[in-house]
Amino acid sequence: MSQGSGQKSVLITGCSAGGIGDALAQSFHRRGLRVFATARDLSKIQHLKEMGMEVVKLDVTDVGSLKSVLEHVQASTEGTLDILVNSAGGGKY
Repeated sequence: MSQGSGQKSVLITGCSAGGIGDALAQSFHRRGLRVFATARDLSKIQHLKEMGMEVVKLDVTDVGSLKSVLEHVQASTEGTLDILVNSAGGGKY
């Protein structure tokens, strides 16, 4: 379990509005999990912040960005993350 409160946490990559990451973030949030919703463009996940989720800028192709998010989540959860959902995509087909 995350944090002394017993609340589980989840980090989801690729949470831009309308995608599967967005839907998963909302579903986990409704179930009482602490959601770290990520996207390269924070304006695309502002609606999740307004719903009470934590939004974090993340570019999964940038090592510095990955390290920054890792440090943020570790500090915020006392080093424990319960669920990781990788939903980020490049959109190049």
